Amino acid sequence: GGPGTLNEETKIDILSYILQQNGFPAGTQELKKDVSSLEDIRLAKKGIWDGVFTTAQADRGKAALLQNGCNGCHGPDLAGDRGPSLKGERFITSWENSSVNRLFTKIRETMPP
Repeated sequence: GGPGTLNEETKIDILSYILQQNGFPAGTQELKKDVSSLEDIRLAKKGIWDGVFTTAQADRGKAALLQNGCNGCHGPDLAGDRGPSLKGERFITSWENSSVNRLFTKIRETMPP
């Protein structure tokens, strides 16, 4: 493991899966990894952006999350273990009003530990 061991496409897929697990609905366009697109998307309890990723992208993210051992720290259901929860009230509260780019940057630069 270690930061940088997963490619950018895999990390954006994992981000899509995390969004799906937090109630963001899938759409017809894949989530892009460019900063300007990700900066425009905000994590929020209400007014969730529709369709910023595809179901297939989230499915790839789930598979990548399991294959790369993310569940070892974040738990099999993303509810948290040694690492923080990646879904639910605690996750949304921690990241509310942050851009999706901020979350992607965290994943890109620090995961896996």
